[in-house]
Amino acid sequence: MGKLRAIAAACIAIGLLSTPIATQAVTSTSTTAADTTPTVVKAERSHLPTTRIVGGRPSDRGTTPWYMLLFPGPYMCGGTAIGQRWILTAAHCVTDLSPNQIANSEAYVNPATSNPSSAGQIGWASVTIHPAYNDYTSENDFALIRTARDIGTTTLGYNADVNAPTLDTSLQVYGFGTLSSAGAISDYLRTADVEDRAGPVGGCGAYGLGYDPATMLCAGVVGGGRDSCQGDSGGPLTTAGGSPRLVGVVSFGSGCAEANYPGVYSRVSAAAGWIQGVTGIPANTSTSSAPNVSAPAPTAPKKTCRTYRGKFRGVKAKKKTCKVSWN
Repeated sequence: MGKLRAIAAACIAIGLLSTPIATQAVTSTSTTAADTTPTVVKAERSHLPTTRIVGGRPSDRGTTPWYMLLFPGPYMCGGTAIGQRWILTAAHCVTDLSPNQIANSEAYVNPATSNPSSAGQIGWASVTIHPAYNDYTSENDFALIRTARDIGTTTLGYNADVNAPTLDTSLQVYGFGTLSSAGAISDYLRTADVEDRAGPVGGCGAYGLGYDPATMLCAGVVGGGRDSCQGDSGGPLTTAGGSPRLVGVVSFGSGCAEANYPGVYSRVSAAAGWIQGVTGIPANTSTSSAPNVSAPAPTAPKKTCRTYRGKFRGVKAKKKTCKVSWN
């Protein structure tokens, strides 16, 4: 009925790519910029990053200092600063990256636009993928990025309560992704109000056995209409209100904002022990720090073209969009 995002999903590639990145064999869980051999969990990749905010509104940047815009290799994804050197994102955003691509990947703290200035760029030092990540089922779709320097922002605490959120809990998802399935990306960060549609043990719409409540979280609205979409992969799903907590990571779905197909997110509480073990950061911990990079004044217009590449239920798809912005 819809188009699967992540298990046969869409991705956003930077520039005019004529061929997809080659599938590669991988063996372990961590890759650094200094490595000579790419090492990530899972024997082979069969899908590309999904990216996705439909039915939402522009986000108040003052409330999202922890939002990270990521450019892993040729893709665009979201992420969340959970520590001054740590970003939590989706494994499928980074699992195909070579050490050279990791060394040249970029992160930006809560940027004003989806075409940020290079002056605010933060480099990556290493990538660690969840050891139980399943590329085929998207279970445990988590990765941790260690940055090359301090991020310099207020971080977001992550949830460790396996019984939360509960059914119908109000949640918010954030991203620069497309405003409709296979549409153009947003110039500005957007947010959508959604609800937990399954609770900690229930099923998720029409996904059936493709949804694992132990490692996944189901969020949307009755009848569809609000969702993450192409461009939002790896981004945060948080509790609503004045003291948000990170409960999910954008993972996959069928189309965008379709009835009976809510968005599927990686359940952060399922990975809380792993996150603390890798980073040393306890759950529900946030830190405050003034940004260490000031925004530069606009200089000259810049034309940016991005190409969506991926497979929709086995059918290859490609769409290019360009925009001119002042950088």
